[in-house]
Amino acid sequence: MRLFIAAPRNLLRTAHIETALAQSGVTPGELFLATDSTGTTDLWLREWAAKQKLPIREFPSTPQLLKNLERGSDRAVVAVISPDHPETLDLVAQVESRRIPVYIYRELYRLDPRVNCRFSPVERPDVWLKALNAEQRDFFRRLHSLCAQYKVELNTSSEEGSLLRFSDGTEFEGVDLDKKSCKVRPRGSFRYRKIPLE
Repeated sequence: MRLFIAAPRNLLRTAHIETALAQSGVTPGELFLATDSTGTTDLWLREWAAKQKLPIREFPSTPQLLKNLERGSDRAVVAVISPDHPETLDLVAQVESRRIPVYIYRELYRLDPRVNCRFSPVERPDVWLKALNAEQRDFFRRLHSLCAQYKVELNTSSEEGSLLRFSDGTEFEGVDLDKKSCKVRPRGSFRYRKIPLE
C-alpha cells in the first residue's frame, strides 16, 4: 500500500504518528514524501521508513504527490491534526476531494476541547474514511430517484440522524436528498460529497 503521512512539519511528539499508524491498521508498502515539506517530522519519517525497510518515493511538491497517490486503489493517508498547525486540515480536505481513503488522528487537539469544537463537531477522535465507490454512488442515485417519485425529502444530517452502513464497512452519517441535489457525508468527514444525478 502506498502511504502518505500528513502531519505538522515540526511535530514535537512523534509518538502521535506511531499511535495514528497503529490504530489505522494500515500496512504500508511504500512511503510517499514531498521534498517541499522539510522539518523534524520529515527526518523522523525517513528514520522510521529505514527501520521498517520501507521504500521512499519523493515528489517535488505535495500537489504532485497527491496526483500520483490518487491513481490506483491501493493507497491511504494518515493525518495527524494539531491545533497549532491547522493547515493539515486543508490538506485533509484536498485528500478527501480526490477520494483517497484517509485516517484522521485528532489526539493533539482533543487535549483542548475549545479548539476541538472549533475544528469539527465530530466527537470521535479517530476515524477511517473511505471514498465513495461506483456501487455506493449508484445506490444514492436510485434512492434519490425513489424519493423524487414519492415526493419524499430525506435528511439525516441532524445530531439525532441515523447511520447508513454498507457491507464493506463504509458508513454515512449525513444524507441530504432534495429535489435538486444528492449529497452524502461519510462518517467523521468534514465535508459533504455531491453525487451527480445525470
